[in-house]
Amino acid sequence: MRALAIAALLLGFVVPAAALAVREQALAQKAATGLRSIEKAFAITQRHARAHEVWQEIWQCYVEDDAEARDKCGFVKVGDMWRRDLNKLVMDQDGKGKADQKVLKKAEQD
Repeated sequence: MRALAIAALLLGFVVPAAALAVREQALAQKAATGLRSIEKAFAITQRHARAHEVWQEIWQCYVEDDAEARDKCGFVKVGDMWRRDLNKLVMDQDGKGKADQKVLKKAEQD
C-alpha cells in the first residue's frame, strides 16, 4: 500500500515535468518565429550584422537544431553534428545602403 502511494506521488511529479517541457519547447518555437520577423526587417534594411546576431540567438538560445539559422551562420550538417563551412558566404557585415529607420524602429518594438 505504501509503495503504491509513493509511486502515485512520483507519477504526479513526472507528468507535470513532461508537460512543462512541451510548453517550454512551444514557447521556444514562438520566440524563434518572432525573432525571424525581426531578422527579416534587419536584412531588408541591410543591417546584416544585426541580422546575423539574431540568427545566432535563435540557434544558441531557442532552437538548437534550426537548419535555417545554422545555415545563415555558416554551418553545414554532417551526420548528426553541425560543422563550420569556411567556404560558405555569411552575411555578417552591414550593407552600404541607408537603413530605413521606420522599419527598424517597428522591428525592435515588436
